[in-house]
Amino acid sequence: MLTSGINFINFKNNKQSSLVKKNLISILKSKNEVLNSLSQNYKNSFTKKILQKYKKTLNYRIIGMGGSTLGTQTIYDFLRHKIKKKFIFIDNLQAHPNKSKIKHDNLIVSKSGNTIETIVNANILIKKRDKNIFITEKSYKTFAWHQFPIWYAVPRLVEKIREQGFDVFDDLIDHSYDKDTDPLTRMDSVVAEAHRFSNLDTVALRQKHWNRLESNAQLVEQITKTAYTVQKTKTEKLQNELLKFLKPADSVRS
Repeated sequence: MLTSGINFINFKNNKQSSLVKKNLISILKSKNEVLNSLSQNYKNSFTKKILQKYKKTLNYRIIGMGGSTLGTQTIYDFLRHKIKKKFIFIDNLQAHPNKSKIKHDNLIVSKSGNTIETIVNANILIKKRDKNIFITEKSYKTFAWHQFPIWYAVPRLVEKIREQGFDVFDDLIDHSYDKDTDPLTRMDSVVAEAHRFSNLDTVALRQKHWNRLESNAQLVEQITKTAYTVQKTKTEKLQNELLKFLKPADSVRS
């Protein structure tokens, strides 16, 4: 008996257990990237210095849709009794959103960076002086494909990407829309700028500024390789610990 509500019957004698064990060992030896992220030595692509800015914050608001928030919410619900900080999750559109007077730091999560429901909720809930963390992926794809960047997303996304060292072509593109907190006027500005830019000779511009486009693509590749290397090299401890956990069962069985 594991707990008062869970019972295992003949688990050790289950014929499938050896097969499950064999498959698990195979996964561990293959250095599976999902397991890699569970290592104690795993390092994310951000530094502890960045996290220090949010250390004193007690209240967080996670804004996203579907899988962008469900994983975080599952972990929080499971470990809530150990977590001193309070999280609320905004994962659906509400006709009358409850605007809490409590100050929150916001984590806006969208894989594409332009999920309309996430943008709407962010525009409604985020205030000018709030601290915000934007988690997205596809914003980088414009660089990976050697394209000129124009985004319709949450405010100050361009600012954050610029801080990471990417060339957002401020000399060619008017990114003033990035500071506009009104979603409607920001959309109008994005559409107007995209229309203006599309009427230029973009083929000639790509040829003229190819080195800059290539530099952005290389930065994306560098970030990707660094993340992969860190995940690959910092998981051996976890794998070894799991293998050690399984080996005594082999010796007892033999």
